[in-house]
Parts: sequence; C-alpha cells; structure tokens
Amino acid sequence: KNIRPVYKLLGYFPADSCTTNLSGQTYMPELCADGTCSQHDGLSGWNEGTSLETFPPSASPNGSAWTWEQCAGKCATNTQCEFWTLQLAGNQHCTLFKDKGEYMYTANHIQGDQDPDCVPTTPSPVTP
Repeated sequence: KNIRPVYKLLGYFPADSCTTNLSGQTYMPELCADGTCSQHDGLSGWNEGTSLETFPPSASPNGSAWTWEQCAGKCATNTQCEFWTLQLAGNQHCTLFKDKGEYMYTANHIQGDQDPDCVPTTPSPVTP
C-alpha cells in the first residue's frame, strides 16, 4: 500500500521533501525518488480500489497499446493516484486508482505503486 500520502498528512514529510519530517529527522527514504522508475510488482493480478481515470489503448502514446512504464507515468503525474493497473488482455486499459483494497489473483494484469521517478520526460529539442 502506498503510505506516502498518509505520512504527509501526519506531518512526517513536509511538502518539499519526502525524506525528512518537520523536525529534520529522516524517515523511510525508500518512499522517495531514487532516479529509477520502479517496475511493476511482478504479480499477475490487481488490487481493487477507487478508480480515478481509465485510459483506453487509443489514448496511449502510440495509439494502440500501453506499456507498463507509460501507465506508471500517468499515475506519477496524477496527484491523487496511489497505484495503477494495466490490463494485458481484453480491453487493455491503463487505470489509475487510490484506496488500495483486496488483491485479486487474476491473469493478464500488472500493477505498481505511484512512483515520482516515472514522470515522463520530454526529449530536449535538438539544436543545430
């Protein structure tokens, strides 16, 4: 479960840092950006939760299918998103969620928690 929002509400992390509390003590640095977009959880299933947004394959960057990195990027740029799920078969939607609930052991799904390192980067323009 993504507990970063709860810790921020409790005052463990000020808005500008996720590694120190208001007293300057370091807490749970594993919840902070580490420079690498975390891969999905490796399981083939999904958690129930409150759906925030659902994106069909036609909304993906190539217009036909989402990658886990792209779905994770959508979650990383949504302030309410706590985790994402990508359906690998069927409708192949990328769905953003909050309020993680019961885990459903079903095939053809992957998911991951919100990760600030998954924010998509825009390529720098080429200068002549």
